[in-house]
Amino acid sequence: MLLNEQRELTPLFYLGVAIILAAVFLHPLLNRSKRIAHPEILGTSEAKGIID
Repeated sequence: MLLNEQRELTPLFYLGVAIILAAVFLHPLLNRSKRIAHPEILGTSEAKGIID
């Protein structure tokens, strides 16, 4: 738009952009941390909630 480069971008480029953006936004949703069933048996900072 600014430098008249939009003619060079093909639909395949926009498909790649869509795939990358989908991966970026879906990654946190798919990798939610799971709650520890019995944190009292762990003596680490993870069990104390200091580190994820």
